[in-house]
Amino acid sequence: MHHNVGWRPERQVHGPRSPRLRTPIGPAIMPALDLERMISHAAADEHLRGDLLEHYRGYLLLLARRGIGSEMKPRVDAEDIVQTTMLRASRGFASFSGQSREQFFQWLMTIHRNTIAEELSWQHAAKRDPGKERSWQRDDTSAVLFWLEPADDQPTPSVRMMRDEQALKLAKALSMLTTDQSEAVRLRHLEGWSVERIAEHMEKSPQAAAGLIKRGLSALRTRMASDGTR
Repeated sequence: MHHNVGWRPERQVHGPRSPRLRTPIGPAIMPALDLERMISHAAADEHLRGDLLEHYRGYLLLLARRGIGSEMKPRVDAEDIVQTTMLRASRGFASFSGQSREQFFQWLMTIHRNTIAEELSWQHAAKRDPGKERSWQRDDTSAVLFWLEPADDQPTPSVRMMRDEQALKLAKALSMLTTDQSEAVRLRHLEGWSVERIAEHMEKSPQAAAGLIKRGLSALRTRMASDGTR
């Protein structure tokens, strides 16, 4: 979690070092009216602007990890990509001319996609999978996640779509797990990977990978339930 208000030096995605924005995390579920009120006043208030962007951090992190792909992870840090997106959005907030949360989300996603694309291009390994992009982000007006429940006795997993604040809350809860638990749960339930593939990717035994998923799910459910979402 991020507790300190202000700026702390941190590495940018690439190039010169830049400050890292740290702000308190607000309520997990933010009413639309409160969110739009924040949007309308954020240009004139740096701390409010930080709170607004922090509300989307977990979701931005999931998108960055998805955009990077497993092959690029040793060379690209998803946290750095998110931080660059947030810094660009904060510094360029004056260019945002909308008022609704849908317009703000659209504007922020454009910045984030460009940040990811620039980093992949800089790494000389930009690879796009349109099918994955469509399954991950169906439109640019609201957050969307698809939670997969693989079953041994079914050829395809059941799918639950999560939108808006529910998707943002899931993303935030995932970001608060340990790194290994978050990665294992993400790959299993958002990417639909098999336990064996996750084990190979994370260089662990299938039993260890299954344990990470089980513990991660337990911790995730506890965090979600504590905020009133099932």
